Amino acid sequence: MPRREQIIEDLTHWIDLNLHAVHSIEDVAARSGYSRWHIQHMFKQVNRVSILAYVRQRRLERAAKDLTEGQESISAIALRHGFGSQQAFSRAFIKWQKMKPSTFRSCAR
Repeated sequence: MPRREQIIEDLTHWIDLNLHAVHSIEDVAARSGYSRWHIQHMFKQVNRVSILAYVRQRRLERAAKDLTEGQESISAIALRHGFGSQQAFSRAFIKWQKMKPSTFRSCAR
């Protein structure tokens, strides 16, 4: 595997394990040891998606799993997965799934 791809694979793995700690591109850049611009460019070349889009997607996937498997409130799930509010979570979720989190939860049960 080329060095660039290995670096991004390792970084992607770190992001997956530390979604709660990723608040900005700077967090990822600091972990990688590369500049913000350089790591964003490399990440997008390898994964075909921006770092922040990847982080948002993974958070939404994990939140969706929690919606279907637990009884926790939507607000609590939103905050636990790094969304600033239930409203921000709902907007992102609707954009992703084309339905409200509450509807998704009802359909999954």
